[in-house]
Amino acid sequence: MSISQTNNTLSSCLLSSNNSNSSTVGELSSQSSCSSVSSSTLASIASISAVSQAQLSSSSLSSLSSSALMPSPALSGSGTPVRLRAAFDLGSGKFKVTIMEVQGTKILKSDLFSATESLQLGDDVEQKGVISEQLCERATTAIRNLQEQARTHGATEFCGIATAVFRTASNGSALIQQLREASAMPVHLISQSEEANLGFQSTLPVYPELESDKIVAWDSGNGSFQLTLKEGTQYVVYEGPLGNSTAQKILVETVRGQTFVRGCRIGAVTRDEIDRLVVAIKAKIPNDDTFTDKMNKIANDRNGTVVSIGGGWSLFGLATEVIRPVSDEITIEQVRVGLYTLANLTDANEVIRRIDTWEGGHDNVVVRMAFLLATMEKFGIQKFRCRKTMGITAGLAVTDSYWRTGPAPLATTVTATATATATATATPTTSSSSSSISNETSTPASTEASSTSTSSTTSVPTT
Repeated sequence: MSISQTNNTLSSCLLSSNNSNSSTVGELSSQSSCSSVSSSTLASIASISAVSQAQLSSSSLSSLSSSALMPSPALSGSGTPVRLRAAFDLGSGKFKVTIMEVQGTKILKSDLFSATESLQLGDDVEQKGVISEQLCERATTAIRNLQEQARTHGATEFCGIATAVFRTASNGSALIQQLREASAMPVHLISQSEEANLGFQSTLPVYPELESDKIVAWDSGNGSFQLTLKEGTQYVVYEGPLGNSTAQKILVETVRGQTFVRGCRIGAVTRDEIDRLVVAIKAKIPNDDTFTDKMNKIANDRNGTVVSIGGGWSLFGLATEVIRPVSDEITIEQVRVGLYTLANLTDANEVIRRIDTWEGGHDNVVVRMAFLLATMEKFGIQKFRCRKTMGITAGLAVTDSYWRTGPAPLATTVTATATATATATATPTTSSSSSSISNETSTPASTEASSTSTSSTTSVPTT
């Protein structure tokens, strides 16, 4: 048998053995993946085993497919693959991607590359309950652009999670399928409790000096917010039904008694209006005394703290720009004073102009700072720490269950009106305002997950 005749058999054995092309025939014949090779073929291979790798011409290897020659993840000394993952956080306001070097559940290098695309999908949903065809096309283009940028910067694995706006929009699931087809990567519609779990995991590499059971993770997006703490191996989550963008509508409709139209300018906000806005926002955040007591027990511990999740464009990044704290710690009094400095100001004011990381000008600055203060007052949060994170992408990067192809399996929903207890009866689901409990490891929930309109408690198992 000639080299060219035995090349395909030899090449397939070499690949399946996970060794280099200089593997011996004895090593090849010991591999189970080559057990189907006939004795005559093995004999033919043996007759040419003395041929060195240098003597195998490039043309003789041309039959190997390009996909077979793709490099596999590098192995560490422990044998655990090191992966370059591009994690996508598809939110109500922005699509975000971050590349991280991951080994198992550890992030070796974070934020090797990050990028965002501003879409404001929530604007459409708030007005019409559906994402317009034009925005769907923009979203498809955005995910392709971000994926191409990530690939250019070395990412070899890609995965995305879709959050609040996709749960709310009537065509949210259809758009997710469109994004899957456009990117050829898994995109999962996650419940609010999953969003909270991933958010908590995203804080750990950012605050490595803190113990996980001494952290309350605070994630606030355009469509919802979550406060998450850990008890043993379980997460306890408060699922807030309001998002940052809700505050402007509350100002116009509740405080001023006017009809809200998306994109309208609200002008200067007086101090009296700020005070009334904070009160109105707090009134719309459901009470959960059990969760609040647990959270304050951690926050008031000398080793405990509330930590925020988000980049320079987030609610917490905005607060940093307004307040300019000397450390990563921001107090409720600093938030209050910072908010009051914005009273009666217009877009032309120097204070507003210097906030160059925020989009939307004065209107967004004032109402979002009011939303921040209202949440702190509602839960008795006296201070929090703020460090940059790219959404909840870090948590996604180290959760292997999401990095499979195709949609996640359908979920089963269990709701109750009582305070959550640690049970394991359903996969993660979403509720509009509740505290929920889930085990430590996240599992993708239903691609058809949807929000509910009543306060409830969910208990969710994970695997």
